[in-house]
Amino acid sequence: MNSIRAAFLFVSAVSLAGQGLAQTPDKPVVIVRPVVVQPPPQPQAKKETPAPAATPDNPFPTYSDKARGWHWKELFPEDVEPEPDAPVPPPPAPPAPQADPGPKPLSAEWLRVNIPLYLDKAVEDPTPQNISNYLYLQKFAMDAADRFSQAYRRVVLADANLDESASSPVWNGATKAMEAAADKARRSVIASLAKEWGLWFFFRSDCEPCHVQAPVLEAFARLYKFSVLPVSLDGAPLPNGPFGKKYVVDVGQAAKLGVKGTPTVLLVKAPSTIVPLSYGMSSIPELEARLIELAAEMGVITPEQYQSTRVDRKNLLPPPAGVPGLDTLNASDPDALRRHLQSLVTARQGK
Repeated sequence: MNSIRAAFLFVSAVSLAGQGLAQTPDKPVVIVRPVVVQPPPQPQAKKETPAPAATPDNPFPTYSDKARGWHWKELFPEDVEPEPDAPVPPPPAPPAPQADPGPKPLSAEWLRVNIPLYLDKAVEDPTPQNISNYLYLQKFAMDAADRFSQAYRRVVLADANLDESASSPVWNGATKAMEAAADKARRSVIASLAKEWGLWFFFRSDCEPCHVQAPVLEAFARLYKFSVLPVSLDGAPLPNGPFGKKYVVDVGQAAKLGVKGTPTVLLVKAPSTIVPLSYGMSSIPELEARLIELAAEMGVITPEQYQSTRVDRKNLLPPPAGVPGLDTLNASDPDALRRHLQSLVTARQGK
């Protein structure tokens, strides 16, 4: 109360001085020092500390903070959502596949595809235009084939390796000469086989085909000097047969060798090589051909000997597995492939 009164008196004095009131001796003015009135201190709000954030290992962090305690108004930190990643731009779209233009018009591939289509259209709708379209396309193809045929003949005539008339002539005189040469080579090869191989002839006395086969086999053996051993399955000889009583009786050999019918001829080389030559009746040319094929298959004769016995086209080039130098050959180069095959043909013809 005193401080308020003092302040009031001070203000009154200042106001009087401002109104021009002079100080008189009989009315002294009392000057009082101003007193600064401070407002009462206001209570400050208590700053609340946010509770620690929960974690998967500690979902209730306030329970573990015993010294701090727990407050029902305690503020828990809000979950801060992570900022989304910047959107990844989509990959550029692949270029649109270009339509296949197909084969070049009027090329060989184009003609193979379109000539049947033109023909079908002309047959289904035989208008003059459709038929003319087909005929002109066919004429173009035939003219192209004729140009190829002419060039083909020129190339064959210029290269003896490609001229098939050398190995398979059309002229009758040349064919007879080749047949004579092949027959001579065949006789020589079979005669050489007869020096190391023999024949077993299985028969029955009551087998009519055996009566027919026996003289053919005897003539074949006499021609090439083969040794023949007749084997009777029923223990009796062939009546009026060419072998007479020169035979042996089967005692189980036929069953062991798989002989189930008669007549049967086996090709034999001592001591234990036995292969079937014929079942049933066979002529001399058939026996010759089968013997040559068997000898070639078993490797008894060389490929050159085998080729010399043939009248038909000579197989001058080997199969792919037998082509030498194929592993190092650049087969994608047509000229290199042609030169390699040409050298093989020339080498084989020189043998």
